[in-house]
Amino acid sequence: MNKKISDGEIIRDIQQGQIDHYSYLVHRYIGKLNLYVKQFIKKAEDRDDIIQTTFINYYKVIDCIDSSRPIWPYLMTIAKHEVNHFLRQQYKKVALTDDISDEMGEYNIEEKDVIEQTIAKLNEKDKRVIRLLYQGYTYKEIAEVLQKPLNTIKTLIRRLRIKLIRKNDKT
Repeated sequence: MNKKISDGEIIRDIQQGQIDHYSYLVHRYIGKLNLYVKQFIKKAEDRDDIIQTTFINYYKVIDCIDSSRPIWPYLMTIAKHEVNHFLRQQYKKVALTDDISDEMGEYNIEEKDVIEQTIAKLNEKDKRVIRLLYQGYTYKEIAEVLQKPLNTIKTLIRRLRIKLIRKNDKT
């Protein structure tokens, strides 16, 4: 396909039987979808499964899609449901407290409770950064997920550490 065609045109083509055009949608949105899912799912294989399921589910309902409406909200909604489904399955397998105790094995229970209470007092943006750090994201990956410059993330994390230390010293 030489010229760039709109999403609506691609949808109409697929609805009219040109199934091979679906690959254009996949290529157009896979990167954006990957960034969205990466916020919640660290493991690449799990992320790929969720993204694949998202595209499959979108394809299943493509005949009902209004080609004049944007595609991204549909894909994001499907991906959000798939992520939630995946996380519910994972939650059943591993309790959250087990994760924390494994990651913080060298801390005693009192220290763990103080840390959890201190983190609970943070605003949602700061909690999200802490969660991403716990999940093993690098500073660069966190910057990509939050769509912020790398230096901003470094500064934010440094300030969070100082804030957590100060709050911890007060207790």
